[in-house]
Amino acid sequence: MKNLLIALALITPLASVAEILSGTHLNAIPSSLKTTTCFNKSLIKESLTCPKGEEIKALDNRFQTAGIFLSFIQGENEQYLTEMLKTLNGISYRGIVNILFQKGSEKKYIDFIIKKKGKLNINTHSYEDTPKVSVFKWLQDGLQFAYKDNKPVVIALNSVHEFSRAYDIAAEDEELFKFILNDVHSRFSGQIASSCGLELIYKEDTLQAESRDWSSGGNFTPLPGNHWTTAANDYDFDEYPGRQETLYPDVAMGDFPYSAIFFEPAQIAFVDTVGGARNSIDIPTAYFGIGHIDESISIIPTVATNNDECDFGILYADPIAAAKITGESSRYSENDDDYYLESFIERSEFLTSSVIDLKDTLESRLGCKIKAIAAPVATNIELTDYLDGNQLNGLVIQDGIKTSFLTSKVKNKKLDESFDKSLKSLNRDLGIHTIDASYYNSGTGGVHCATASIRVCKN
Repeated sequence: MKNLLIALALITPLASVAEILSGTHLNAIPSSLKTTTCFNKSLIKESLTCPKGEEIKALDNRFQTAGIFLSFIQGENEQYLTEMLKTLNGISYRGIVNILFQKGSEKKYIDFIIKKKGKLNINTHSYEDTPKVSVFKWLQDGLQFAYKDNKPVVIALNSVHEFSRAYDIAAEDEELFKFILNDVHSRFSGQIASSCGLELIYKEDTLQAESRDWSSGGNFTPLPGNHWTTAANDYDFDEYPGRQETLYPDVAMGDFPYSAIFFEPAQIAFVDTVGGARNSIDIPTAYFGIGHIDESISIIPTVATNNDECDFGILYADPIAAAKITGESSRYSENDDDYYLESFIERSEFLTSSVIDLKDTLESRLGCKIKAIAAPVATNIELTDYLDGNQLNGLVIQDGIKTSFLTSKVKNKKLDESFDKSLKSLNRDLGIHTIDASYYNSGTGGVHCATASIRVCKN
């Protein structure tokens, strides 16, 4: 790590960049909605031992969930947030629930959270964004935590939405535009690092990108053994079946309406250095839905109290099974040229083979015997209009001796029962909790997309 060109900055929580940009101070927030930390430090001693090797650790779903980030979006996601807070209260979550609100919604935020907080430990953060609220809405796209020197750190990642914000501002304020584009501490991840008093880790050559580059932030899923996985960096669609320019031949890839998020090579190279270049395992998902890794796989702890690096399984998407359960498979077979059916099957099978490759790689590196279970969920563009949520896109919470999985409600009872069966085959004691995430489902996202988690480990 010492030879890498990584700039590290420890940001003080006093006079944060978020407050400077927005002019919003948190003095008006009641003390019951503020804490001095963004994560519950007492959960460190209950967590697993930190992975060996790299200075900066990638902590997967087996580690204690010491903090969760949610957004309050006035007039839009109140139903979702109500159910999330009710569920977290129901499982007696002991971590810190960090909630972000936007400038101008302080009163509504206070009135809402005071009524819903229950016994939860709430911490409040302010953030200013354009009315699009994109990076603020999709927390997983702009916020990635890791672990270093016995405490969490924030990894600075670019987001296409954040650059769109910068370019929107450019027409009115060129200096502020340059400031946002060039100062990492003014970015969303920088503001959170500042507000939480955490170290911000970044690399200079990942800070610059044009908004058309489709640079995304989060959705780097940590794997056991200090590994990472994300959507494949190689977007040569000729190598992948069912490629989008064939599926929609009249639409240029740069203008593709349901385009996969393109990760910048420099950004993925940076994340590789955080976990060690050897530790990055990519899965080609560009031809599925949005193309984020959390549409396709999830790491599920197999026992509640983990003492072994091998105590996990891989849950992965099986769109073919979902189509059969919902009756949508017949729609493809009725197509005149059968292209959609062939492409749909080919892409689904390709995902399965990619997951098996991932499983084999981890088994070889960790010396584990890993179970990989398919779950009937929709990841394909064709199915997103017909199903109301990707249940795989859920949040795993490790809290003491119990493991919970929070996911989107779906209307199809058979689909719901089949998904639960797949989950329980990996962990029969897993607590499964469904949330009305229709606000996020309508944007082809889910519970995981709308959250970010701080996980901790012990030395």
